[in-house]
Amino acid sequence: MRKILVTGANGFIGRHLKPILEKEGCEIHALSRYPLDSEHPGVKWYPFDLLTGKQDQLKEIIQRIAPTELVHLAWCTQPGAFWSANENLVWVDSSLNLVRAFVSAGGKRILVTGSCAEYRWSDQLMDEGATPLEPRTLYGQCKNRFRSAAKEICNADGIELAWVRLFNMYGPHEHPKRLVSSVIQTLLSGNVATCSSGTQTRDFTYIEDVAQALCDILSSKFVGAVNFGSGQRFTVRHVVERIAGILGAVDRVRFGDTVPAGEPLYLVPSLDRLHEITDWSPRHDLETGLAHTINWWQNHSSDAPRH
Repeated sequence: MRKILVTGANGFIGRHLKPILEKEGCEIHALSRYPLDSEHPGVKWYPFDLLTGKQDQLKEIIQRIAPTELVHLAWCTQPGAFWSANENLVWVDSSLNLVRAFVSAGGKRILVTGSCAEYRWSDQLMDEGATPLEPRTLYGQCKNRFRSAAKEICNADGIELAWVRLFNMYGPHEHPKRLVSSVIQTLLSGNVATCSSGTQTRDFTYIEDVAQALCDILSSKFVGAVNFGSGQRFTVRHVVERIAGILGAVDRVRFGDTVPAGEPLYLVPSLDRLHEITDWSPRHDLETGLAHTINWWQNHSSDAPRH
């Protein structure tokens, strides 16, 4: 049986990945510094803080689990703050400690969620083989630094490392200050949603589709970096207008005249490599994904996801 160790299992992606792995018949183990998730009692939980916990304790836990695979989702994700948070630097060291402990315990395959922030942003497709890795933010720099060091460790020990660069995601359990969730909550409360010009083009993927794709990549033999996106590309303005349209609140949206400083107008991935290594395709179009997300917030308006 596949024994999979997951970090960030109570986060945005982790909440949706766990049930898919369970359906695959995997034995799931999770490190968590937060109260344990009762939604999936089959998951075996281990209280441990990757940022402050002792390395010896981490090695002992992982030796006891003896996982065959590691899915590392955890990182700092507080909207706005994570771009420049010094915590990013701590995550590099703690993540490398995690990789070393996993390798020492005899693990064979690792999947890590990277970011589009690792690239030099321009108004062209982000391509794994052509776009320079020149991150402008501390977050992107630290993700890339971890990737490079983890790759060396894995190459030296014959460990498979799949690095998945994520672009824009949305859906249930998303942080309430992220774009889609923020607009939904504002309109549900009867207030006016104020936005930028909304002319930025992005690739949007519903979170359940993200989780399924990660499971597919984990189950493959792919090694290296791969972009992830849905291929569904829209302007921010279009997405906001669709939310308002579903809620019957088109008159309560205000768009500005400018794009926030530092944001590229076009941030979209090339998906050629993704399609080469998997048969994955999104099950949700934008309309369906937004409807599901709105329905979730209507029933969970007081929920604040833990990250």
